[in-house]
Amino acid sequence: MQVKENRNTTDHTSFGDNVEQVFDAKRKRNSQAAFDRNKPSLVRWGISAGILVLVFLFSLMEESRVSAVTVSGNRYLSSDTICSIAGVSSDDLYYAKIPFLLEYRLKSEPLIESVDVSWKNNGIISITVNEKRPVGYRYDQQAVLLLSDGSVIPLSGEYLDVIADVPYITGFTEAEQTRLLCKALSQLNRQVISSIAEIHQFALEYDDEAMKILMRTGGYYIGSYTNLDKLAYYDEIYAAQKDHSQCIYGFDSGSSAASQVCPWNKPTANVEYWTDEEGNIRKTPNGDSAVKHYYVDQDGNTATDDAGNPIPIPIDETATEVIDPDFQAHYEAGYYGSGVLVMP
Repeated sequence: MQVKENRNTTDHTSFGDNVEQVFDAKRKRNSQAAFDRNKPSLVRWGISAGILVLVFLFSLMEESRVSAVTVSGNRYLSSDTICSIAGVSSDDLYYAKIPFLLEYRLKSEPLIESVDVSWKNNGIISITVNEKRPVGYRYDQQAVLLLSDGSVIPLSGEYLDVIADVPYITGFTEAEQTRLLCKALSQLNRQVISSIAEIHQFALEYDDEAMKILMRTGGYYIGSYTNLDKLAYYDEIYAAQKDHSQCIYGFDSGSSAASQVCPWNKPTANVEYWTDEEGNIRKTPNGDSAVKHYYVDQDGNTATDDAGNPIPIPIDETATEVIDPDFQAHYEAGYYGSGVLVMP
């Protein structure tokens, strides 16, 4: 009986061990299966962790930083302002400054027409901008900057340096007037624009949209949308003036301007107009009454013919003035003795 009991105990122990081995093998298989399922994720996590470590180590190196930012093409916006808008500066992470993202930020600036950003060697970021041209500023409900394309933008603090190079403007508040003025000013080079201190709408009998332009060098220019190009000769004519109380007038025809009494110093009663054979007042291409103007000599006095009559500036069939560019020489030679140019 005792032998039989020992045999039964041994059988139970052996059976228990076998069951444990079965479960242990199953656990191992399950663990291996779970590892196999998670292996791609573990590999990806490992690679990501490795990359992060490499990036961190690279970020500590001097070569990973922006060594310099070069800005070109800017005249009105400072390089510091452009870098601030782009959100880039020296010592930033070089490859974190993606060129197209910097371009996107810069294109939000109203004064920038186009921009190109690129990575260069040795950690340099290059920014090249093409700016819109400011041609003046004025006050509506707020201070605004007028651009060459006729658009108007608020005059914020970043543009305060700009207004030192463009004229202050009053009048011309209608959209079409603003467009025509900006278009006319856009034809002038930057040097001429910067020589203008102020532009005021100044209605004359023959032109409601005439301009009284105060120059930084002194004196006034009286003109219109169509003859601002004569401002290129202003300094030359002003230097030759003997009486600086007179204004310099631009004319639509010819290549010169003339010095005459300023409109606010002229008698207001006697305005003469050109008339046709039936006595009707002639009209200019703009529909204005054709005012009769007279030549002045080099001393600023009204030029007269042999009979003492003032010599008018003639007009053509469209009522546009035809100015003799060599009037002074012809006048001194006596070719205007009859009141009209008669060459020998």
